Parts: sequence; structure tokens; C-alpha cells
Amino acid sequence: MPALTPEQYKPLLGLYAPADMTMLVRLEWRDGKLAFVEPGSTSTLTEIEPAGFPDTFTAAAGNPLSGETVRFRRQASGRVESVFVGSVTLLRLDPVAQDDLVVAD
Repeated sequence: MPALTPEQYKPLLGLYAPADMTMLVRLEWRDGKLAFVEPGSTSTLTEIEPAGFPDTFTAAAGNPLSGETVRFRRQASGRVESVFVGSVTLLRLDPVAQDDLVVAD
């Protein structure tokens, strides 16, 4: 049975992309660890480990970004809005609810 996602990590999970939308990654709980993956891929891009501060992680050894700081930024409401990885900021993409879609006549 897969390890359940710890509650403190659930708000971090989801899709992230740079402002220019040149790439898309998903943060998920995989094999008991937080990992950035490409949607549709089975390979892990970067696993991250807690760094001892709230919303701050370090890219795990053996990853392309090994040792880089990974810092999540939240709005005043507590909602995660972005993540800073290495030298790149990725924006969190929220799913669009069916009720939010506007259909032109």
C-alpha cells in the first residue's frame, strides 16, 4: 500500500509552470517523498526534502538540481501561489471548476 501524503504537504501538491508557460511540472507525493514530475511521465525530475524551515526544501542528492533551495510562497490566505526552484519561479496552476468556465454563444 502506498504511503499516504502527510497533511502538511497536501497544499503544496499540484501543477506549476513559469509565467511564460514554457514547461509544466507537477509536485506529487511519490514513493513516500515529494517529487516534481512531468505530467504523463513515470520518471521523477527532482525529489525534494524538508530543509528545517516552513515551506523550504532542498533538492535531494542525485537530482539535476541537487542541493538547490526549493521555497514555496503563500498568499495571506495560506494558499500556495508559487515555488522558487534554483533560479526559477514557478506559478501554481489551480484547476478550473466547471462552473467557472464561460461558453461564448
